[in-house]
Amino acid sequence: MLRVVLDSNVFVSALIDGRGALGAIIGAWRDMQIIVLTGRQQVDEIGHVLRRPAVKKRHGMSEEGIDEFLQELQLFSVQVEIDRVKQVIEDDPDDDFLLALAESGGADYIVSGDHHLLSLREYRGVRILSPGDFHRILEDAKRTE
Repeated sequence: MLRVVLDSNVFVSALIDGRGALGAIIGAWRDMQIIVLTGRQQVDEIGHVLRRPAVKKRHGMSEEGIDEFLQELQLFSVQVEIDRVKQVIEDDPDDDFLLALAESGGADYIVSGDHHLLSLREYRGVRILSPGDFHRILEDAKRTE
């Protein structure tokens, strides 16, 4: 089974508009077709972003709904402890956490809409793809089953 790090922007965007590739990726996670790797720092970040008034208005979730989603994320993903975060992306060092998460968790892919990550294309054997490109991989895998 594929081991995947989903950037926080993938989760938040899917909760705002769950159609298309984003919805399919979250659906694959919820249907246990992929293993999602995450960590405490990312769960906290997603919670913080989901509670921003402008974002909350867009996704329409209540506080209880946000809490339930964060619990789901913790329960149905592999929680990875990170020893050390190396500086790799000078223009956006906050993204380095995702690289460390992928490396420590043995990820196959990082899925992100962030151009800083996407411009790397690969990090230590982990492919970095847009949601659309990763969705095509999931669809191809379904066709070959």
